[in-house]
Amino acid sequence: MRLKFSAVALLFFAVSVVVFGGINRWTSAGPPAGEAAIARDPQTPSHLFAAVGYSGVFESWTGGESWSLLHSFPTTQISAIAVDPSDADRIYLGANPGDVLRSVDGGTAVAQTSPWPGTAWSACA
Repeated sequence: MRLKFSAVALLFFAVSVVVFGGINRWTSAGPPAGEAAIARDPQTPSHLFAAVGYSGVFESWTGGESWSLLHSFPTTQISAIAVDPSDADRIYLGANPGDVLRSVDGGTAVAQTSPWPGTAWSACA
């Protein structure tokens, strides 16, 4: 009986691997590993921005298939991003702890706007 159960279990596993082999497999296609906040250009849906922890701000014109680094933040944790609905060159970043950064040139140059000490950013809109 035990041998019969093991054979059935092995057969089920083999069929599962064949049938479900390609389902739910994720492939990294974005910025470096880490938590990312994503924002979309309201005027151009395939234009995306990603703020990735201590890595920086990345941009994609291909709907996320490829990414390029816009601005590096090796000592600042960026955890939130928002794009101005009327001007995609104006980007706001939430940096921990409590800073709001702004770019008026699409993310190439970034400046601090005003601090909110102790605020932990998880989203901005």
